[in-house]
Amino acid sequence: VRILLLQRYVNPSDENNEAIISAAKGGHTEIVKLLLTNRYVKPTADNNFPLIMASNNGHIDVVKVLLSDRRVDPSFPDNLAIKVAAKEGRGDVVKLLLEDGRVDWRVIQDDPIVQEILKQNNKNIESRLAQSYLSFTEAG
Repeated sequence: VRILLLQRYVNPSDENNEAIISAAKGGHTEIVKLLLTNRYVKPTADNNFPLIMASNNGHIDVVKVLLSDRRVDPSFPDNLAIKVAAKEGRGDVVKLLLEDGRVDWRVIQDDPIVQEILKQNNKNIESRLAQSYLSFTEAG
């Protein structure tokens, strides 16, 4: 992949960024990192599909890499990444996404995974949820 990215005739964003989508879906963290170094690659291709697929498949390292890219908004579209992670029972991914201030935890607040994370007495998550709740109630 590294050699291919150095070639002028190779466009890693071809086919609607299929390269990063496939790498994220397959859990290929190092390839995702390499692809993100190319300015033409869009980590939010196809409505954030790389993050959604990595979350769905439980590839937490890929999710971390994608979240570190400022172009990625884990709440787009409609907080789908955390919804699919919860649906698939990916507690570690749900926890990571809950720690990101851009995700709206209320979309899955009744999910058993979220309830289990809260039962584990995770102070960081509880604190963030409480802050989000206060912000929401003060705004409303």
